Amino acid sequence: MEQARARAEAAMAANYRALDARLKDRAKADDLVREQNRFLSDQDDICRAYSHENMHNFCAIRLTEARAAFLKARTDELPDVVAKSRGSAPHHRKPPQ
Repeated sequence: MEQARARAEAAMAANYRALDARLKDRAKADDLVREQNRFLSDQDDICRAYSHENMHNFCAIRLTEARAAFLKARTDELPDVVAKSRGSAPHHRKPPQ
């Protein structure tokens, strides 16, 4: 279960970074940060009541997988951003952990 959660969280973080890199509007990037923070908070609230969640993290894994897929779908809807130079990073904030 720990490996499944680590994979889901890695996928979500990668999809978050990809979406953040494609957002050109600063306000939309800020909205994405708030949305991600809200997801993490809501996930804790939703999964808290799940039976034995502290032992197996099933609820958190499934919600994180769904969030990763959602972020990927949003990213795929946006046009690619071509970096000005090699190694240039997006100017948005890092995803919350």
